[in-house]
Amino acid sequence: MRVVITLEDGAFPHVHVTDGLAERTYDTTVDVLIDLLSDAEATSAHPWVTSPLLPPQTVFWAQQGDTDCLVLDLPAGPQPWVLPDGQASVTAYVIPLPRLLFLFLRRKQRVIQKAIAVVNTPDPLSSDTPLFAYPLSNVYANTTLCWTMPDRPYPVSELLPLAHAFFATPNNWDLSQARNASGLDYRALGAALADRDTFPAEWLVPLHRTWADWITQFVPQAEPVADAPTD
Repeated sequence: MRVVITLEDGAFPHVHVTDGLAERTYDTTVDVLIDLLSDAEATSAHPWVTSPLLPPQTVFWAQQGDTDCLVLDLPAGPQPWVLPDGQASVTAYVIPLPRLLFLFLRRKQRVIQKAIAVVNTPDPLSSDTPLFAYPLSNVYANTTLCWTMPDRPYPVSELLPLAHAFFATPNNWDLSQARNASGLDYRALGAALADRDTFPAEWLVPLHRTWADWITQFVPQAEPVADAPTD
């Protein structure tokens, strides 16, 4: 595209635009011309950065080079709970879980870290929203998951189904102690939850971390609230 601006004494600036096939000419004021040039300079210096098409329930996305981080906000609701009883038998229930934040950190689309935390409120996230420990097993104290998955690229369209696959993966006794305040052993906890419609809020254990604390654990320079005012 070619733009020619002609300035003459006693006349409005004249603009001629052509892309080699079509052309347009018009007169404008000096003030409008200055605004247009300023906008063009700002756009060139700060181009738009776009995300891929993100899955439903995505509340956070960040990228640095070939690494990106994506957080899903999963509403409270029923999920499977499976505990192996032996080589050929399992105990399986459908149990209620609280609202969960499920984080995936990828490099070249391969998942290099995954984490999970509980939000004990229906309100939108804010920088000071307190988080709670995932109340079941297979999650470390720092909220990362003890969960092995096939080492392959996972496009963002697969991340929501992948999160749900975690709940369907058989549990074990590892990391099940002190993850909740029910006072029940792990097998009894599953049975007790199977008779409930919602996860008891009083059984949740605080992480003593906020959303801002948690997300900057994985994305050190993250803006905890995307629409925070800027100058």
